[in-house]
Amino acid sequence: MRPFEIILIKKFVSFRTFFLTTFLLTTFLLTTMSIFLANTSLADNHTQINPLFLHEGQLLSTKRTFCVQFQEQAMQWTCAHHERFIPRTPTAEELAEMLLNQGNDYYEMDNYAKAENLYRQALKVQPEVAETWLTLARFYSDLNRDADALQILQHSLQRIPENAEIHHETGLLQVRLRRLSKAIVSLAKAAILAPENPHYSYVYGIAMNSYQRPEEALDILQKAFQLHPDNKEILRALIAINQEMNNNSGALKYAEKLLQLNPDDDSVKNFVRLLKSGQ
Repeated sequence: MRPFEIILIKKFVSFRTFFLTTFLLTTFLLTTMSIFLANTSLADNHTQINPLFLHEGQLLSTKRTFCVQFQEQAMQWTCAHHERFIPRTPTAEELAEMLLNQGNDYYEMDNYAKAENLYRQALKVQPEVAETWLTLARFYSDLNRDADALQILQHSLQRIPENAEIHHETGLLQVRLRRLSKAIVSLAKAAILAPENPHYSYVYGIAMNSYQRPEEALDILQKAFQLHPDNKEILRALIAINQEMNNNSGALKYAEKLLQLNPDDDSVKNFVRLLKSGQ
């Protein structure tokens, strides 16, 4: 059978028909091989065996062994080939990922209606996964539909109440909507749930300072600094808040720690000199 004929069979014949056709082809090859073996020498481990030097029983036994081995290999090839064409139902994770990727593609093409529909389909497939909720919420936020985004995040917290990232995103959105007191609660929850993430504590501390509670902001940031002593973001916030409180000694302490992390940074060197000269 020619290669292009096999391709046509794969494309236009059902999977069962393809399996049957391949099986019939295997049977034909077996028959042809049997005829060939009856009239030619047999190969065994690259050694030619002449049937004239074999008794009739030995010849038949050798032919039978070879045919059985050939049939087993042919059937393995047939079954493996058949399995390649059996359709597999994607998992919920795979389907959700596919829908999200398609939604992203339509978003890039400015087809927002189609993108929104695909994001919502992904949400129905995997409602227990934070990323599906966050993707839809960020989509609304990018379109300046902050109220819709906040509603999505609030619904997500009913299903996944202990997810730090969702609480953090909720807090940021509440800041944008000027709901600072509620934002403080959301940002605090994120920092408590994920102390290993220094950025959550940093944003929480900055929000507290913006809410005119600098002492509490310093306390939050100092605790975060103890967990993450190499975090420059937290150090800069501690320096800034201490300066705002006219606490130059406190600002200098953290500025010197920042200089240890950036010994070649001229701006930090100059800042430390400035603070020292002001004491």
